[in-house]
Amino acid sequence: MCLNYVHLEDLEFIQGILSVFGAASGLRTNFAKCSITPIRCSDEDLELVHSCFPCSISDFPCTYLGIPLSVRKLPKAALQPLVDRVAHRLPPSKGRLTTLAGGSVLVQSVLSSIPVHVSMAIGLPAWVVKAIDKKRRVFLWTGTDAVHGGQCQLSPGVRDRLVWCWTSDQRYSARSAYQAFFFGQHSFACADLLWHAKGPAKCKFFLWFAFQRRCWTADLLLKRGLDSHSASPFCGQELETANHILLDCIFARQVWLRVLSPLGWTTLSPPRGSCLQDWWPSSRVGLPGHLRASFDSMVLLVSWQLWKERNSRVFDSALSSVSEVLESILSEGHL
Repeated sequence: MCLNYVHLEDLEFIQGILSVFGAASGLRTNFAKCSITPIRCSDEDLELVHSCFPCSISDFPCTYLGIPLSVRKLPKAALQPLVDRVAHRLPPSKGRLTTLAGGSVLVQSVLSSIPVHVSMAIGLPAWVVKAIDKKRRVFLWTGTDAVHGGQCQLSPGVRDRLVWCWTSDQRYSARSAYQAFFFGQHSFACADLLWHAKGPAKCKFFLWFAFQRRCWTADLLLKRGLDSHSASPFCGQELETANHILLDCIFARQVWLRVLSPLGWTTLSPPRGSCLQDWWPSSRVGLPGHLRASFDSMVLLVSWQLWKERNSRVFDSALSSVSEVLESILSEGHL
């Protein structure tokens, strides 16, 4: 509370406000923990304030809400606790175990935020800023609270330069920047066939998940300790996997044979133990170029219908014969 002019009526009015607030909330003012700090105040005014508010009288410099205040230039002893507070937040015991990225986050998010509260009220002297920056740099480069000598790990006498690591000549290019977006991507043999095949997007995404072993078949559920059926819903004998459902099961191979036979592609029927990622590209090689796109679309459609049949058996207990699955494939192909 700040008073520019001292009048008895104002002091009594403030007393009334504090009394009403204390009666309403139960939070009464403890004058033993309060203090009066006068600024160029006469003895008569100070005596009047003290008679209404029996607080202790203190002088500047003082601390208010953690901020040192003074009517003159703050002495070094008043700002040194701020520097010490930054130093106390440094964990030198764990500093050497912290990565450079982790140390950078700690310096920028924690150490740099401590003096913000004080700097919003008063202008920090240059020596305070330098002292805080020094401690931040020391912790960032060495992980300790003290350092002797240079620790920036730069080659002495060598001028710094920007290097682009994505090209052999270490020069930036838009092409290399675009290719850098795909660094670390996981590719597989049928990626180009899958995304260039003509068919619904839902079929493409499903096969992509199947190739990545992301479909929730019994093998993945059991691997994660989840309760699930273990046998294939088609044959009821072997462990259910995505490749077993789409190609290797006797039921799936019968569907493929019934689909390929009318087209004269009986020789392309998948044998037992085939893998869809291997069978698809190897089978289309023997076809004329103008028929390969149709074959790719057929692979998408048949795989999608086999997966739908699997879901019907697992979740709805609805079984369809090979002929019924073939009819659903033909009807879906006409849409």
